[in-house]
Amino acid sequence: MRSGAVVGTYHRAAAGTAPAVLVLGGSEGGLSHHVDRQAQGLAAAGWHALALSYWGGPGQPEVMTGLPLETFDAAVAWLADRPEVDATRLGLLGSSKGAEAALLLATWTPVRAVVAVAPSCVVWQGYDPAAAVPRSTWSRGGADVPFLPYDVPLAELARYPDAVIEVERVPGDVLAVCGDEDTVWPSAEMAARLATRVRERGGPRVTVLTFPGAGHLVGGPPTPATDPGHPFLGALGGTVAANAAAQRQSWRATLEHLAAAFARPGPPAAGHDPWQRAQRPNTSRT
Repeated sequence: MRSGAVVGTYHRAAAGTAPAVLVLGGSEGGLSHHVDRQAQGLAAAGWHALALSYWGGPGQPEVMTGLPLETFDAAVAWLADRPEVDATRLGLLGSSKGAEAALLLATWTPVRAVVAVAPSCVVWQGYDPAAAVPRSTWSRGGADVPFLPYDVPLAELARYPDAVIEVERVPGDVLAVCGDEDTVWPSAEMAARLATRVRERGGPRVTVLTFPGAGHLVGGPPTPATDPGHPFLGALGGTVAANAAAQRQSWRATLEHLAAAFARPGPPAAGHDPWQRAQRPNTSRT
C-alpha cells in the first residue's frame, strides 16, 4: 500500500480495536521478506502491524543518506488514524538500521514499547559510495541529524555527543536483542551502552538480551529449516545454530515484551521533538 509518504504492507489483526506496531528493516531497504514476516507474526499475536519501506522503495531515496525522519512520523500518524488501532498503544520494532531509527523515533513519539534488534546507541553516518563528503543517515527539516562517522570508534564517542541517541527520553520500555559475534557492527556493546545511559540518567526500563555465539541475525520469527534463507543465518556473524536458537528465544521475548507494555494502564508520555537538535552542525569535542 501507499498513502502519501507511507509505503508499506499493512497486516491487520483478527481482533477489532487493538494496539499496533510499526516494523522497520535495515540496510536491505524496500519491503523485505524478513520485515514482512515480522509484521505477519505480530498480526498473528493480535496486534495490527505496518511493515514500512523508508528507502529503496518506489519513489524513495536509493541510498541510505539524509533519509527524512518525517517518513516515520507519517507512518505513526497513519497507524494512529486507523479506526481499528488503539492509538494510545503503539509500539516500534526495528532491526539493525531500523533499530537505530526506532530508538531515535521513540525519543519524541509516545510509544508503549520499543524492540531494537542488533541495535545502535548512536546515529551513524549514512551509506552512499558516491558521496564525496560524509552525511548522516537521517535528516529532519531538511538538515542532517548529527552523526558518528564510520571511521570513529565508539571509544571516541565523547567527541560526538550530539550523535548519541537520548534513550532516556523514550517513554516506553526498551528490549534490546543482540549477539556477541555480530560482524556488521558492535551491537552487543551498543546495547550495553543504552542500558548504562539509562542507569546513569534515568529513563525507561531497558532489557538487554545478548546471545553468545550469535551474530547480527538474531531477531524476528524463527526461520524454518526449510526456508531458503536458513543456511545464511550465520552470514553476518555467529553460527547458523546459534542464530536460529536466538531467533526462537528473542521472538518469544519480543511478544512478551510488547504484551506487557500494551497491558499497562494510562497513556504514554510524549518525548521531545529533535528539531533544534537536528539543526545543529555535526560537532566534535576534544
